[in-house]
Amino acid sequence: MIDSACLHVVLQGLIRADFFSKTASFVNQCLFAFMFFIFRVVIPPTYYVRLMMVMWRESSKDSYKACHGPFLFPFTMMLGLCFHSLNGFWFYKLIRKMKRKLSGQEGIQANNDLSATTREDKKDK
Repeated sequence: MIDSACLHVVLQGLIRADFFSKTASFVNQCLFAFMFFIFRVVIPPTYYVRLMMVMWRESSKDSYKACHGPFLFPFTMMLGLCFHSLNGFWFYKLIRKMKRKLSGQEGIQANNDLSATTREDKKDK
């Protein structure tokens, strides 16, 4: 599962490729969004909820208390919530960018780089 989970990282790298046609670039971007959704928004929170349910159920047992400190459950809860909230935020931004590209406000191959230059900076050059 780890190898297929890293596929969206490879697709993200290919988004900036300038040798793709517009159709291939669009398909690549759709695949990236789909993989990001599956491997960042669906699967990890599912496992996280299952983990938290087991931790909650086991936390009252003496064997759990002997092995884990009292702060493990709240720490895991807060760390997971932050991580999944961040993934949700990035997915929201990804969807907004896809909407701009589909509506024609932004070209399919426009603004796919990682540079910090804005559109105004590029017009000035």
